[in-house]
Amino acid sequence: MKKITRLLLWILLILYSYVVLDLLLWGRGVITDASAWEHITTTSNLIPFKTIVHQMGQYFSGENRGFALRNLGGNFFLLFPIGFLLPYLIPKINRLWKIALGMTAFIVIAELLQGLLCIGFFDIDDLLFNVLGGVCGFCLLRLFQWFCRLLTSKRSTGRSNR
Repeated sequence: MKKITRLLLWILLILYSYVVLDLLLWGRGVITDASAWEHITTTSNLIPFKTIVHQMGQYFSGENRGFALRNLGGNFFLLFPIGFLLPYLIPKINRLWKIALGMTAFIVIAELLQGLLCIGFFDIDDLLFNVLGGVCGFCLLRLFQWFCRLLTSKRSTGRSNR
């Protein structure tokens, strides 16, 4: 049963990774006819929290509330499942710093590709929220594993007392 579960989780991870890549890269058309360098230098946001503060302002003022919520929430939850599944399936990814580094590398590459292919915008805030979501997924996995160990130890302790 454990092999079937792992196989199903691998399939789920691969399918979800495809969806993520589709959202970030393949599902977009070229948004400008400018050169890649011009596109990157004119549309990139390298100031941390600039977009977040702007969109939170939009949300709380009621202006463009749906877009702000979709963008911030979408960026947070985009890598959440990968942060949960990847360490479970690859036990060597067993530390918070490893998952954070992996998520950062993945998103930096995706954001740079968006800029180079002129299909999106490089935004440091997207990177921050994506990595935060992946790290929270990892933390949820650790919490889930701790809870399972706790239940298992309580069951075994309860049986030995009888």
